[in-house]
Order: sequence, then structure tokens, then C-alpha cells
Amino acid sequence: MRQRTGDHSALLRARELLRARGLDAALTARPANIRYISGFAGTESYLYLSAERAVILTDSRYTLQAEKEGKDCQVRTIGKGTGYGELLAQLLSEDGVRLLGFEEDALRVLRAVRFACRLDAAIEPATQEALLACAPELDQIARERIGQEMDGILATGRAAWALRHEFPVLAAAIPELAPMAGFDQRSPYHAHDVLEHTARVCAGVEEFTGGGASQALRWAALLHDVAKPECWSEDVSGRGHFFGHPEAGARTARRVMARLAIPGDVSRAAAALVLLHDFEIRATAPSMRRMLSELERACPGQARGLSFDLLDLKRSDAVAKAPQCTGYAVELDQMTRALRAELAAGGVWRVGDLAVGGADVIRERGIEPGPGVGMVLAQLLATVMDGQLPNDRGAQLEWLRW
Repeated sequence: MRQRTGDHSALLRARELLRARGLDAALTARPANIRYISGFAGTESYLYLSAERAVILTDSRYTLQAEKEGKDCQVRTIGKGTGYGELLAQLLSEDGVRLLGFEEDALRVLRAVRFACRLDAAIEPATQEALLACAPELDQIARERIGQEMDGILATGRAAWALRHEFPVLAAAIPELAPMAGFDQRSPYHAHDVLEHTARVCAGVEEFTGGGASQALRWAALLHDVAKPECWSEDVSGRGHFFGHPEAGARTARRVMARLAIPGDVSRAAAALVLLHDFEIRATAPSMRRMLSELERACPGQARGLSFDLLDLKRSDAVAKAPQCTGYAVELDQMTRALRAELAAGGVWRVGDLAVGGADVIRERGIEPGPGVGMVLAQLLATVMDGQLPNDRGAQLEWLRW
């Protein structure tokens, strides 16, 4: 094992390797390599090396140690609002770096993709070969660490680029993605295989949200059609169908995100969006209420916020299909207006939204407390959601007396 504590010759040899590989700079996170090149023996840090300088990127716990041990190195410290990605972006901009190399390490494979996404950077050919060679080793990495990197890739808003350029790496991290590549949907509604369609949906949610997509929406875009290959069937005319793929996809999404230790609130919301991405809606108040009710059932307490995410997912899905389907995205603008109007009017999609409650049912119907009360309220809610009765206390009391 290398124990050298950094001297100028080590830096020179590292720079010679950069020149030999045609790189402008390199980033390493292996403690042994950082210590060998710089002399710094701290952990949870990075070493950035270019022809101009060597920079240790660390946090405040190691700043003094890095300044003391890191001979011939600058030190930059992360802080509030300035993480490793921001520090690295500054360095790349200052040094005019076009090609950045990463070390060959399984988790660094995903980290390289994340940095490339975040910085809109190219991965040079030799490093790309190393990524592909190391990608299978991801199955030896703790699942939650893979989840952190995948979550970071999606957070950059450039998942579409990653799917198109680094799909073998992503499929090694999430094997459930692998069948999407080259899967011909054989449908007049689709002009692309499942993988390219998914990439276009991932790009779409960023476009339609102005780059502000929620993390649940980003995960849902990635996984919304993950179950299509397993649900595929072909009719006598040769046309493909995917009956049940939203339900199967939601189950897969929950399983994948649980394995990767994605926070429960994000995974539940994403699974709800996957489940309902094909749910039929119209630009009417009753349809908006039914959509909100289904979201409430799938992800209790989150229906209001998820309703707009669902419309953005549907909109992105539409523009990623065949050209004749893209007009549906315009129709969804009308549905968005209908949703806003419904929410502004108070919105009724839960029993608790009704103007009457269980005590009113017991009094007006003369029944005992129990399941029967809930059954009456559920029937009343359905009546109000369908627009047959206003959400007015007087009208609902009259309905109970009927």
C-alpha cells in the first residue's frame, strides 16, 4: 500500500500522467491516493489536480490539517450553499478545464456521471472505458450509497443525458432499467423505444418545470415505464400493448427506491405518480376531484402538491410519444386551469373536505356509530365529487335526511 506522504515529485508524476492521458485535470477521492500525491491524511475529501495547481477540497473538520499536511496544495472548504460540486465547478471554470479524469473505483463510476451531469462536462474516452469496465462492480457497493449518487444524478436535472450517454452505468446501478434499452413498443402512439422515450420524459419534466422539478417527479419520470417490458403483449395485428404497466411500475418503483434507501416521502410520492401517469382525466371539476382522490389514496396528505407533478409528468409523457400525440400536452394546459380553479374553490376529494361530518350522519340518519357512518360519508363524497351536490352544509344535511 502506498504510504508516501506527498512531495513535489509525486505531484510531478501525477501531472505527467495527466499529460499522457490528454487530460486537463483529474479528481480523486481515494484517501490513499490523496495522501500519496499531497501528503494530506484526512478523509471525506477530494484532491483536484491540474497543470496549474493541486487543491484539496474538504470540510471545516479538516481545513487546518489540510493546510498543514498538504504541501504545495491549496485548500478550499465547503460551506453553507457551497458544496463539493460548486467548488469543483469554480475550479474547472477558473482553469478552463474541458476534460476531467476520475479514478477507477466502482462508486466513483456513478460520481463521475453525476459530476458530468452537474457540470455539463465531457468524459474523455479513456475514462469512459474505465467507467464501463468498473460499472459491474457496483453490485459490491452498499445500496444506500448507490442511492445517494443516483439521487444526485437526478437532482442535476440532466437524467436524459445520463440515460443516453451512460446507460450501462445507470443499468448497473439499477438493473431494472436494463430491459428498456432497444425495447420496441410496436405502437402507433410511440416513435421511440422505451429507453429513448424515458430520456425524453426526463428532459420534459425539466422543461415544463423550468428546471425546478421535485425529486419525486424526477424519480417518477425515470421509472414511469420501467415495467413495460415485463407487461408487454402483442395482439393479432402485431401491435404492442402494456396492460397493467402503471401498477407493476409502481411496485417496481417502491422496491427500487426502498433498496436504494431513498427517503420514504419521496419514494411514496414517486410511486403514486408512476401508478397514475396513465390515469384518464378531463378539464372538468369532477375529473379533477377524482384525480385528487386517487392521489390521496396512493399518497395520503400529498394530493394537492402531487396533482401538479402528475400533470407535468403527463405533459412530458405526451411530447415524448409519436408526433400525433403531442397535442395532448396542450389539452393538459386546460386541465391545469381546471385544477387551479377547483383548488381555489376549496376542493373536495376527502371525507374531511365535506361540509358535514360523522355526527351529522348519526343525528340525521339515526344510526349508531360504526362502519355505517363511514359508508354514508363515502357515498356523500362520491355524490359531491361527481358534481351532483354542492359542498354546502344545508344541501348536504338535506341529502342526509332523504
